[in-house]
Amino acid sequence: MEAMIGDVQNRRNMDKSGYQKVEGFAQYVMANFKDMEWLWIDTCCINQDSSQEVNEAVNSMFSWYANAYVCLAYLTDVPDSKDEHEFEASEWFRRGWTLQELLAPQIVVFLSRDWAVIGHKASRGWTSSSVGVEVDAGPSLVPAIASITRVPVSVLHDFEQSKRYTVEERLAWSAGRETTKREDVYYSLLGMFGVRMSLDYGEGTEEARRRLLRKIAKSDQQPDPPMWTATVRAQASHPSVGVEARPVGRLFAALWVDCGSEVAVRADLRRISRLYDWTFGDDDILDGVKDRLASSTTPILLILDNYDDSTVDYNRYVPNGDQVTVVLTTRLSNARRYASADPQDIGKKLFLRLDGLEPDAAVDLLMELSETQDRDHDSIEDAGRIVKALDFHPLAITVAGSLIQSAVYSLQEYANALDSRLAQAELLDTESEQARYKKVSATFEVSAEALARLGSTDPSAHDALALLDILAFMHHQDVHEEIFVRAWSYEESVLSWWEGKDEEANLDIDKLTPWLVAQCRKFLQPRPLEGRMHAFRKARAHLDRLSLVNVDPATKSISLHLLVYEWARARLQRPGFVLCERLVERTEDCCGEISAEVGLVDAQYMLGLVYLENGQVKEAVEQLEHVVQIRESLAEDDSDRLHSQQALAQAYQLNEQIAQATELLEHVVRVREKSLAVDHPDLVGSQHVLASAYLNADNGHNAQAMELLEHAVRVEEKSLAVDHPNRLASQHELASAYLACGQTKQAMELLGHVVKVREKSLLEDHPDRLVSQHELARAYLEDGQTKQAIELLGHVVKVREKSLPEDHPGRLASQHELARAYLEDGQLGLAIELLEHVVRVREKSLPEDHSDQLVSQQVLADVYWEDGQGQRALDLIQHVVAVWQTRKSERQIDHPEQIRSESFLAYMLKELAVSDEALDPVDPSSADHGAEEQA
Repeated sequence: MEAMIGDVQNRRNMDKSGYQKVEGFAQYVMANFKDMEWLWIDTCCINQDSSQEVNEAVNSMFSWYANAYVCLAYLTDVPDSKDEHEFEASEWFRRGWTLQELLAPQIVVFLSRDWAVIGHKASRGWTSSSVGVEVDAGPSLVPAIASITRVPVSVLHDFEQSKRYTVEERLAWSAGRETTKREDVYYSLLGMFGVRMSLDYGEGTEEARRRLLRKIAKSDQQPDPPMWTATVRAQASHPSVGVEARPVGRLFAALWVDCGSEVAVRADLRRISRLYDWTFGDDDILDGVKDRLASSTTPILLILDNYDDSTVDYNRYVPNGDQVTVVLTTRLSNARRYASADPQDIGKKLFLRLDGLEPDAAVDLLMELSETQDRDHDSIEDAGRIVKALDFHPLAITVAGSLIQSAVYSLQEYANALDSRLAQAELLDTESEQARYKKVSATFEVSAEALARLGSTDPSAHDALALLDILAFMHHQDVHEEIFVRAWSYEESVLSWWEGKDEEANLDIDKLTPWLVAQCRKFLQPRPLEGRMHAFRKARAHLDRLSLVNVDPATKSISLHLLVYEWARARLQRPGFVLCERLVERTEDCCGEISAEVGLVDAQYMLGLVYLENGQVKEAVEQLEHVVQIRESLAEDDSDRLHSQQALAQAYQLNEQIAQATELLEHVVRVREKSLAVDHPDLVGSQHVLASAYLNADNGHNAQAMELLEHAVRVEEKSLAVDHPNRLASQHELASAYLACGQTKQAMELLGHVVKVREKSLLEDHPDRLVSQHELARAYLEDGQTKQAIELLGHVVKVREKSLPEDHPGRLASQHELARAYLEDGQLGLAIELLEHVVRVREKSLPEDHSDQLVSQQVLADVYWEDGQGQRALDLIQHVVAVWQTRKSERQIDHPEQIRSESFLAYMLKELAVSDEALDPVDPSSADHGAEEQA
């Protein structure tokens, strides 16, 4: 039994072998290393009862070994120091944790059971004098150790040489090693790969491996994982970065797998298994198909398409068979790390960047697709302008040619429209990889604008845009007509009941509002099923003709290229949310004679909520004030009236109209307390929102906020399931209150629970999941757990940058918080880069005196100061203080951040040895300059 820290501290279990080993170690060191002051043993120098200490030790152990003067490996199962067979058979070489003990140190001395020297492993060039300690190391055991462990001799002599080996090759060095806790098989490898990772015992080996590989993929020092030989040919429909290799000979089969998502991968693997008549369950489909392909005796080409997520380990999809050739297509320029060395030229990687067509070939393709007959000088020149603006991208040229061929634009008109679109997006004369794909999206935008104009005279063009919006909610491959036929049939049965045409239908009227009726009838307008199908096919034909979709000739199913699909989804995130705005404009027509006025107000209310969700606070306030004014005619306790008042109060909060928000919410709570039971969801929800307003007010209402939220949590924990959204929302808000009141531990515990539940029940990009992760990261930061905060905030920022517009408050808030974490961690360059971006975006979307903008500028000034940019920091904080003072004089409201800014300015002036006169209040007019000039 190994000695634990408590055994050594309390001198217990002294007769056990573990304790005797500790004593023997100490005696050996005292006898052989006279000047050694400190010893460290992994078993008894880590408090196993402290998860934080274990976490830090596991993440730091490799560096501790690397910095040690000498490491001793005591082999209790080797009684004879001269017996090579006993040495080779030692259990020490089969334990997981001993791999880092072997690789990290400059010198490892192996000792037998009786503390006799067996030999050593040392870094090349190591001598006793190099560390200032005399060491009796015995003979070198490197050749024998290399044979036992399969670790190359070069790595045993110099660990830096390990970076020449792939991830899989290095993982193989740990094969066959065992640990007491199963997750430690991978936790013990953190140091070997130079990454840090939180420990989560109980997650299992597969999850631990996945997280480790994801960490390696994110690491700047990431080694080159194994790759496969492949060949890539440019295709007009698929721009990509790919892998290049020798040409493939005659193939038995060519198989394609969409790696855009785990769901897509499994769908294609099931298709492959049906093709070969293989039978696998859902849990076995990945390994089953991979193993069958690996054992193939005939040549197979496997195409892994759409590798666009750098956090996914695509090696798990790759069969290890000699007969399988793999092509990887990607839009990530750093995919070079996956490429193996060219066997014909070791210094070269099997990697090819497809930069687009040759200029002449690109012009010819555009002229052919657009069916331009007159190839005069002007036409050639216009075509050249277009293909150059699109970086000679085959897909973009295909879309452009299709639109010109449809006679909507001439070559010259399209070139002008494209220049205008690129200028709006600030993409003219830009060469980055990201800009390249945004330019492709610009061609889709031009096509959508053409459809919108055509829609004024041809309703089917308008229907095409509506169809595109619907396709953006589905998978991008194989959307069949039958989906729409079934949806329309069900919709008609529901609507016919709602309109009183079917008295027998067993449906609930409360679940179908006028707004929903309008939304149902928005697409393709009310018409018989046959008429709808005819209109659907005309809309689909528009999209097909413009190359925005591909229609299978046999099945008539619709597929979208992944770039088109991502662009279509992004359209739904635009300010104003196009679908809902159109709904408000046309609700009265859509609803016919059924409560048109009520339906319009419902639609306007819904639009206000969408504005709120989309971060368009000013628009939300304006829209919801209008709705509240109309609904004032309803009874005081009318549900619709109270809902709209509560929504308006939430908009006021986001618009920093805290007093108005609090007053309105207090009214809503008072009314609901009179008419509803104490545990009614509407009452509890209103109390929840009021508590949030109290916290934002920061005027001594924290105790009231805590009381309201604790009540809400108690009520909902009794009546709602663990994963109910309302229960989790109240727990989240209570945790935020704890954090605001300095009760960080309670906040972390409660937020940890909320995050854990939401990660199980919600998708990765769900707003509720992200907001809880964001808040938990803030708690980590307040608790001094900077590394954990950076890891979690980095994830939130990455997801929000994919799913939210650039100026969305949630996206900016997470970027701001991540910058603060970088500042705390001393990563000043990253903090400055991120904060300057946040300040620039907020300068465009927020008024100058908005507290979010001022706080970001204040933190940016702090980072400038820490970075030694004293004058730049001073200029910016003077601007911030001036705006705070102007804001206070106009609003007659103190803000806690103003005091911090003024204190920081006073500190700066003192440090910069400015005269006392400079401490006079700053004249706002003298500091009236944009944050962009400072940043």
